[in-house]
Amino acid sequence: MGFSELSAADAELYRTVIEEDGPILLAELAQLLRADCQDLDQFDGSAESLVPLWTWFISFARAGFPGVPPDARSRREAVEEIIPGTSRQDYASEFLVHYLFEVAKRELRDVVWALDTWKPGMSFQRTVMQSVNDRETQIPYSLDSFCWGLVHLLMSDRGGAEAPDNLLHRTLRSMLNLPQTAVADALTIPRSGVSILEGLGEPGPRRPPLTFVPAAEHSARDAAELEDDEPVGDELILAAPDTDVENLEDARPLDAEAVAQTLTRLGFVTSEGEPITAAVILAEEMTEFMRTDHEVAVFATAAYGGKLRALHVDSINPTKAQWEEVMTALQTLASSLDAKLAREDEFDFFEDE
Repeated sequence: MGFSELSAADAELYRTVIEEDGPILLAELAQLLRADCQDLDQFDGSAESLVPLWTWFISFARAGFPGVPPDARSRREAVEEIIPGTSRQDYASEFLVHYLFEVAKRELRDVVWALDTWKPGMSFQRTVMQSVNDRETQIPYSLDSFCWGLVHLLMSDRGGAEAPDNLLHRTLRSMLNLPQTAVADALTIPRSGVSILEGLGEPGPRRPPLTFVPAAEHSARDAAELEDDEPVGDELILAAPDTDVENLEDARPLDAEAVAQTLTRLGFVTSEGEPITAAVILAEEMTEFMRTDHEVAVFATAAYGGKLRALHVDSINPTKAQWEEVMTALQTLASSLDAKLAREDEFDFFEDE
């Protein structure tokens, strides 16, 4: 199975889990570096910090990835077949994935985890690192594939693969798509000396390994489940848990940019077909957003006093898979905003009366 065979809901779930893994794997990386007597101050997220990172990782790999559990599984094993016996090294490559994501935040603009939506492409529905360049064009990077490939090259003992400086330039040019002059510029940026790994504490629990089936099997199962015309969908509000939904102007504000990014990932646009941005959300008190096919659901934002107070979603006629995709994205958003996704009468304001 490949990423293109996932259902839309499963592809979004995979993206969500990769995003969740970031802080956990960075904390695990810090723990391994500290156990190897490495100075965490070297790892400040700068381009130059990739030299000590690769220097350490080469030794770490040669020693057989000490500290990586024998039963460790990389995330992609839930979707793609891997070379037998490479689970631990693929898992270890994910430390690089998430550290390089932090480096990219310094070198590029608006870096996020997103789904590759170009259907003809080989990476369709793969979770990619996405940024905006100076021409406002969305640029996807298969950061996971890049790191897996480099680690496999490193383990093959091919000439030149183990030179940290070579790997640094290869990373900046290939992953970030920087020309040689830009690589030189990136290396002149002064290091902050403020570690991005210090103080992360113990690694939190990761979600257990994911299990997926091809979308075709989902469709057959959904069709069987919906033979009795069982309706799916709901009318929900995303807002602060103690919100009085009759007085939204008093509700705790939500991050309009995070909401705009989630709606965009789900394929929603303005009524004029324009992209959703934080500025668009905050321009009017109530604004509706739909997909271009006018299916699945309608979203409406409530903004008062220049702040986003709530997000309403009202289903139209979604399939089970479409509604699961929307719910997965909204539940993830609610968690990140410390908000609640529920029906109007389920908010705490009513429960306390």
